[in-house]
Amino acid sequence: MTFRDEAPTEGSKEAPTVTAMVAPTVSQTPPRPANVPAAATWAESYEEWHLQQSDSAGRPHGPFRSWRADGSAREIRAYDHGKQVGPAWTFHPDGSLFSIGCFSAGAERGVHHRYANDDPRAERLQSCCVPPGAWQMRQDYSHPSGFGRGWFNRDGQRLLDSGAPYPELPPGVPAGAWFNESGQAWEMGVAFDQTGYTGTLKRWAADGTLRLIEGLVRGKRHGQVQSFDETGALEWDAHYIDGRLSGPFAAPHHVAGQFVDPRVCGQFGSFEADQAQGVWRYVDAAGAVLAERDLGLVLDEGMLSQSPALLNERQPPSWWRGVAQTLFAARRVGEGLIAAARASARAHDPAEITQAIATWTLPLRSEIAVADARQAMDRGAANAVTLIDALKRGGDASTLLWAVGKTLPENDRAAMDLVSAAVLLAPASTERLATRALLYGTIGDLASARADVARVAAASPEQGEFLEMYLRVYFPRFAFWPHNESFEADTGAANVDIGVGVGETDAALGIARSPAEVRDVIQRYATRLGRLRASLVAQLAAQDDNRDTNDGRDPRDLSFMIPDLSALLPHGPAALSRWTFQMSAAEYQGVDPDVPGGPAVEAAEVDETPPWIDITVDETRGVEPTPTAILRILRCARADWSGLVWLCWAVGLDAPGLPDAIRPPASFARAAGMTMERVWRCGDKLRTSGLMALTKGIPGFIWEGAEIDLVPAALVDVALDEYLEARAVFSWLCDTANRSPWQDDLRQPDN
Repeated sequence: MTFRDEAPTEGSKEAPTVTAMVAPTVSQTPPRPANVPAAATWAESYEEWHLQQSDSAGRPHGPFRSWRADGSAREIRAYDHGKQVGPAWTFHPDGSLFSIGCFSAGAERGVHHRYANDDPRAERLQSCCVPPGAWQMRQDYSHPSGFGRGWFNRDGQRLLDSGAPYPELPPGVPAGAWFNESGQAWEMGVAFDQTGYTGTLKRWAADGTLRLIEGLVRGKRHGQVQSFDETGALEWDAHYIDGRLSGPFAAPHHVAGQFVDPRVCGQFGSFEADQAQGVWRYVDAAGAVLAERDLGLVLDEGMLSQSPALLNERQPPSWWRGVAQTLFAARRVGEGLIAAARASARAHDPAEITQAIATWTLPLRSEIAVADARQAMDRGAANAVTLIDALKRGGDASTLLWAVGKTLPENDRAAMDLVSAAVLLAPASTERLATRALLYGTIGDLASARADVARVAAASPEQGEFLEMYLRVYFPRFAFWPHNESFEADTGAANVDIGVGVGETDAALGIARSPAEVRDVIQRYATRLGRLRASLVAQLAAQDDNRDTNDGRDPRDLSFMIPDLSALLPHGPAALSRWTFQMSAAEYQGVDPDVPGGPAVEAAEVDETPPWIDITVDETRGVEPTPTAILRILRCARADWSGLVWLCWAVGLDAPGLPDAIRPPASFARAAGMTMERVWRCGDKLRTSGLMALTKGIPGFIWEGAEIDLVPAALVDVALDEYLEARAVFSWLCDTANRSPWQDDLRQPDN
């Protein structure tokens, strides 16, 4: 008799293993019942009396018996030099049989039985998950899967795990099959180990109709796999190697209603490494061939990375059409479809890719095509090879071209072409439009990005609002930002938990720098911004040929251009350097030991702080080498601009310039406190989504037109950079212990 494959439930009370047997303790030994032999010892960890023998190595050897504390017999078994052997019995407290089974060399053998009992003190059939009505459990250890388990009621009727009666074996299903209750099917033919099932799994429907024959090795399909319909007729026959389709494939009756051509009922072809290859034939219900398509050669990631279809350059439609024709002639069908899509994108006309799909694939019905495309996206996990294979097998072209484009973050021209082709095929898709808007952003085409955002917003205002904010953040207007702040609104926000609050700084903070020192730092900011501007101009020039101008928009929206600050550098750019210095623990804690009566450093702080702290000053940070990605350039420039304009404002200027005197505004101290609070507030948004601030009653602030708590975390990072830079400037201005705004400790967010 064999039962359903199932490992023993963890926590079931089995006979103790050899290693679990420990020396008994006598510290809490209960009174010995009269029927317990004098040679038995109390095993505290089991709360049982044990009578056992050991060999010269201290291993259990010979007969073993145990009794409960009340003297009722519990177990009888035997050992051979540490390994359990022979029959074993366990009893309920009332003396009735609980379990019986045999062991050989320490392993279970044959069928083991367990029996329930009405006594409330009785042993449990299993620690949990016992089917309702179960009175007996049998485990067949000769079952090929390693374990076979069956439940039975008082009348001996077999039960399912739910407690329902076990179904009768249908005609045609072999006696060794077990019923899979969750799948409502009969199964047999595999063995299970820690790596998964191995063998040839056969599955029958509840009525006995054969539905699947599946070769498995360590849980993966391997060898022949056949699927049958509800009548038992073959649906498809495939071959696998290590879980991947490889070899001939036949589906004579499986695909009716899936293709645009309703006559197609079956298909025949072959796979290699999960990719369709070679000639595929499509047949009607009678087996007559309706169409053939050569799906060409398989593709791998190495080939794709070198493919002419993904060249990162702009070319006219005719050029891409020629590339597609060359690839098709070489039977590189997937790559040819990609090149055809790029031809359509450059021509702003879907005809090229539509025609290529009709010629080289057999299109599926739209809902089937979309489902297959989504399945490929899930299965491929951003793998372009899998997505392209799904494209040539008839998956939805718009979905798959969009997905392939998203796998090319370092290939912006190819990504733009593929996503644009996807938009041509599905112009109402906000997903495709949103992706293209972001791609336009990466090449600095702000006008085209905003045009796509407007189309997204018309269908999805919330998504459009996010995209518009994204563009505001990454394409800033380099105005004199301090003029936009109202410091009076922040005067009640002081909080000792985030450092010096605004209300505490009015009398405490003042500028401790000379005009010459300030001019030097301003010129270093101007030098950094000059490098970023030069890189931005170069990248925009390189991207000019990738802009779309056919719709009459002006692609030269350069409202985000980094200002030219050469007037601040009459003697040319400043020399940027990198160096280190040491600060004592007292200085680092903000204590001047030379000031009589100054605040003392807490002992705990001294213990936690090294006597000397190494601090690195890196004036080249982020600009050496100068970034070449447009969004990265603008993000760095945004932070540097924040430092520059707040520094100029702090010394009394209304625009970037070189001061000849220090004239701090009346709200200087409040502005310094504001930068500290905003750094903390941005950090709290990232750490706790603003919950800590809400708990402490610390108000937020408006940044780029939105309340900081409503700004997505990905954009809060940019705000944090901006305010860290401003805070570093104020820290340098007010504390001579700080040598430079670019020292690394001034750019650490608050914890």
